[in-house]
Amino acid sequence: MSLLPRPEIQGVTVCPHGGIDYAELETLGIAPQEVLDFSANLNPLGPPPGVMEALSCVSYELSEAISHYPDSGACHLRYALAEKLGIKAENILVGNGSTELIRLTALAYFGRGDKVLIIEPTFGEYQVACQIVGASLIKQQLLEGNDFQLNVDETVKLIKQHRPKGIFISNPNNPTGRHLPQADFEKILDASKDSLVVLDEAYISFVDSHWSSLN
Repeated sequence: MSLLPRPEIQGVTVCPHGGIDYAELETLGIAPQEVLDFSANLNPLGPPPGVMEALSCVSYELSEAISHYPDSGACHLRYALAEKLGIKAENILVGNGSTELIRLTALAYFGRGDKVLIIEPTFGEYQVACQIVGASLIKQQLLEGNDFQLNVDETVKLIKQHRPKGIFISNPNNPTGRHLPQADFEKILDASKDSLVVLDEAYISFVDSHWSSLN
């Protein structure tokens, strides 16, 4: 008997991410330090001097921390976030980056054949997560000719037509940078009474003036 992964895994696409591909540079004979990388949100100046100074003073605490398994529940972080955000710590899940949380969401809520709506172009991990669990993708395409503005009426129409089990929304959208107004998001919520709406605000700190999804 041959051992093969589930059919859904065979169809998983490669998700493009920012950052230097060191294997590709080696093939091309290009040194990484010769590349100006604009594909990832990195500070070319490095950490502020104050941060480096603070890090130099925690050598003992750091050595203690890395000699033990960390708190898998990230209790201290969740309590601090709960206090800052004004919500209960039990409503906070900490993950190793957005990708882990996106895939955990798909594993927990979606299954084979479930319909999930994504709005493209957007963060590719939504599609990968859905493919892993065998969900059926419904896609709304943002148009370059419309400056990648979301046609919310079209979104609502798709929701009413397909009744998706899940909807992924990146706000501001990655990679277009478009920020969805609160009124438009509320229209989507009103049409999605039976759907899990996943609002990804990974880059919300880059928006000068934004509404609070916690309200």
